[in-house]
Amino acid sequence: RAYLVDTQGTYLYHENSEMLGQQIEGNAVIQSVLDTLQTGMITTADVRECTIEGREVYIAFMCTVNDWIIFVQADKSDVMKPVNTIATICAVIGLVLLLAALCVGMAVTRMITRPITALTAVINDISELNMQDGCAIPATRDEVGAMGNAVVHMRGRLSGIVSELNHISEKLVEDSNSLYEISEGVN
Repeated sequence: RAYLVDTQGTYLYHENSEMLGQQIEGNAVIQSVLDTLQTGMITTADVRECTIEGREVYIAFMCTVNDWIIFVQADKSDVMKPVNTIATICAVIGLVLLLAALCVGMAVTRMITRPITALTAVINDISELNMQDGCAIPATRDEVGAMGNAVVHMRGRLSGIVSELNHISEKLVEDSNSLYEISEGVN
């Protein structure tokens, strides 16, 4: 709604033609602007919020050069509807982006931890002196792949050492048995 009012509060324009020439009644914001204008201290334009007939409204006004005042009134719900719609859309888009970021984060985490888990299984087998090729070493081109290659090399070296120790222990057992037989023969 729009109103044109003079400094005495008389409607010069109103959507209801019967209001023309009548005094403003029941609008505290318009009355406040008129009272302030009478003192000579008022801004040339402003927006204020108030409640009229139980509805929250915004009232914008502007003083013209011939001391008339243009008032424009809009329901707060009408003014805020696009803002609320944008806020809702932004919240939904934010949630979708958050879910997408979580999915990407989980996928990246899984890509990083899967080769590390496989390498950990191989290292655990080696720590139990199980030198078999039961667990696959991850074939990646990053630090985990480099560690996997080092573990394969270590497993090969340790396997060689264990085989040599087994061979030596068998030789010791044979020599021990020979010495036992000789000592039995001497007695």
